[in-house]
Amino acid sequence: IPNGVTSIGNSAFQDSGLTSIVIPNSVTYIGSRAFYGSGLTSIVIPNGITSIENGTFGLAVDLTSVTIPNSVTSIGSEAFGATSSLRSITIPASVTSIGGEAFTNAINLSSIYFLGNAPTIQEYADTFANLAVSARAYIQPSATGFGPVGDLWNGLIVSDTPIPVSYTHLTLPTKA
Repeated sequence: IPNGVTSIGNSAFQDSGLTSIVIPNSVTYIGSRAFYGSGLTSIVIPNGITSIENGTFGLAVDLTSVTIPNSVTSIGSEAFGATSSLRSITIPASVTSIGGEAFTNAINLSSIYFLGNAPTIQEYADTFANLAVSARAYIQPSATGFGPVGDLWNGLIVSDTPIPVSYTHLTLPTKA
């Protein structure tokens, strides 16, 4: 997308098979379902975006990497729903609200790193339903609103340190 473009419309690349895109920082709005069902594998959301709209990346089953800038304050309903290849995501401190079913059925999503306080989440909205069984909310020690470490927050286990790497499957080189 060329520099100077300021918006991407609703459903612009929905079900397009698009696998790669570079969005310039001139884009300040990406419409709902813009990349829904696309073949995107990674996305860097531009710095001018303040809201990830409803269903923007939903059903993008090949999406493995998402970079959300500090300009984003809200994540809409079903924004990342059914992104089954997504394993981790970092939510910047600027995000203050997350819509219902925003990450529902992202079945392999196991690590959600929150850099700020707990965002507002609609009660009973299944925001984090059907994630990986061991899904965790990794939080900063000073974060508020998540509850105690080890407890559940919206279906996620609250943790302040990442799960240790397992060394049980390492194969060390042998001397020649």
